[in-house]
Amino acid sequence: MKSSVFAVGCDMGSLTVKLALIFNDTILDYAIAKSGVQPVQTAEALLDQLLIQNHKTIKDIDICISTGYGRHNVSFADDNRSEISCHAAGAFFLQPNVRTVIDIGGQDCKVISLNDKGQMNNFVMNDRCSAGTGHCMEHLANILGISVEKMGQMRPILPFIPKISNKCSIFMELEVLQLLVNKHSIRKISAGIADAVARRIATLAGGISMQKAICLTGGVSNNIMVIKYLQKYLKTSFVSLPHDPQIIGAIGAAVMGIQL
Repeated sequence: MKSSVFAVGCDMGSLTVKLALIFNDTILDYAIAKSGVQPVQTAEALLDQLLIQNHKTIKDIDICISTGYGRHNVSFADDNRSEISCHAAGAFFLQPNVRTVIDIGGQDCKVISLNDKGQMNNFVMNDRCSAGTGHCMEHLANILGISVEKMGQMRPILPFIPKISNKCSIFMELEVLQLLVNKHSIRKISAGIADAVARRIATLAGGISMQKAICLTGGVSNNIMVIKYLQKYLKTSFVSLPHDPQIIGAIGAAVMGIQL
């Protein structure tokens, strides 16, 4: 490893593209954008934007590591790593006391166990159905006629929330439509969706031995209601990370590049 390394981490998610710039152990900057129909071009535009903002050029980059759903397609990446390893590395880099990472992304959910050196002990993953993922929540928010961001900012309603299936995204959609027909409020339906997502993640987490401290990563981690219901089902609280949970995979990719 060089004494001084300027690294870029690029997380090509199914919903968003995230880039992080790190110099040695300092996070210089990061950016997030919707993947769009041409995610590689989105990543290239984000890189140009960040380099200009930080008075750098492509020649200043020592290494770039890509991760995420489209990691093999990144034109400017030197190598790639799995989302699991990058979310683990990013969370541990920001909070060395973290022992469990729950990543709720656009395409899948993962629960990752770490040792005291930040190395992965074990993980469980659910990628067979989109229920409980960012894709699912964005689709259901569209049915409700609101943005997924607005859904995420709503405060939880603990009593009297409608029960929604958490095992199949198609069933969830049908149930949400029926609740709308029955004139349930948008807030109550949103609470039911968040509760269903939290129950699904809690069930997944039951397949691994979770140790504290526990943190959340991924876009769904910004949803206040999902966090509250997940704390309820797991009977725990989560440690906060000092940066947007969506960017943790990109930070981890850059960190892994520095460590090469």
